[in-house]
Amino acid sequence: MSTTNWTLGASANSGNVIVDTVVVSDVTDPDMGTALQLSAQVDFSSTNNKWFATSVFNDSYTYDPSVSGELTSFSFSGDFTANYGTALRVFLEQGGETFWLTVTPPEGVAVVANSGVTSVSYAVLDADNFTAFIGSSGSLDFSETGSEITFGYGLRYGSGAAFNNRVLEFNADNVKFGLSTIPEPAQAGVVLGAIGLLIVALRRRRS
Repeated sequence: MSTTNWTLGASANSGNVIVDTVVVSDVTDPDMGTALQLSAQVDFSSTNNKWFATSVFNDSYTYDPSVSGELTSFSFSGDFTANYGTALRVFLEQGGETFWLTVTPPEGVAVVANSGVTSVSYAVLDADNFTAFIGSSGSLDFSETGSEITFGYGLRYGSGAAFNNRVLEFNADNVKFGLSTIPEPAQAGVVLGAIGLLIVALRRRRS
């Protein structure tokens, strides 16, 4: 898995957090081989529970319900490693807004620090599982009136300790999205028409 078509998305934090750099790059992971790394250098200036979150999106992982029909749900899977205990989050973009998985099923899957590969799989995710990310508003629209959706993932890192210049390294491989859709009426008509022609052809052949 490489950086091809992957770009950084929105980032946010709870306050009293200084984010020096956020980078997406290709790396060689000892457990996965070639991997996509989402890294960030952060300072937590308070001992209160603070957090930082960031996202990455793939421009080739898109779906437009207004063109291709309603998106009923989708699945997500991937393999991840981290150098600090981090929570994986699934992210989506639509209409210039960013959304993240915050409603059950589990909003974040823990990727334990330096403990090998954590394989993550969500079988069914729908629009109701997501809320607007910090700085965004509104809600996702998977219906046939919704605009193009871009799929991605990201991390959420929290700590009750204060520290400077901590570099978070979050590596990914085999990231996949599977879509369950309802075709637009016109498309469904084409499919049904083709089936009808096939049935007619079979009937004629039998006769």
